Amino acid sequence: MDLFISCSGDKSREVAAALHELIPNILSGVKPWLASEDISRGSRWRQSIDDKLKDNQMKSQTYGVLGTILNELNLFDKAVTTLQIAAEAGLAANDSAKAGQSYNGIALVYLKQGNYPGALKYYYKALEY
Repeated sequence: MDLFISCSGDKSREVAAALHELIPNILSGVKPWLASEDISRGSRWRQSIDDKLKDNQMKSQTYGVLGTILNELNLFDKAVTTLQIAAEAGLAANDSAKAGQSYNGIALVYLKQGNYPGALKYYYKALEY
């Protein structure tokens, strides 16, 4: 499974490069994809990035990780929206496990907020997958 890592600026580029090296060691089966590392010199960078993001499995994985981070930062509305995108991408990729994980992530956002009815709704939705 590919994971898209994006960056802008020197500090985020350093963090992205560190994540690019670290992720394969802590998440088995996940291959980070970073433009500065994974696009050959002279290639059309925009096309390479667009091609990668059209891959719905990668999109689901990337948005799922981003949603989890947003939840940890207490950016709840953004986390829910991002995890919904992850779920839709998982369904588009015919990957019901990714959709279920994304709905479970939404439930965790609501749980963290103390919104137990919202959490239950999405826990049950996750069980459908």
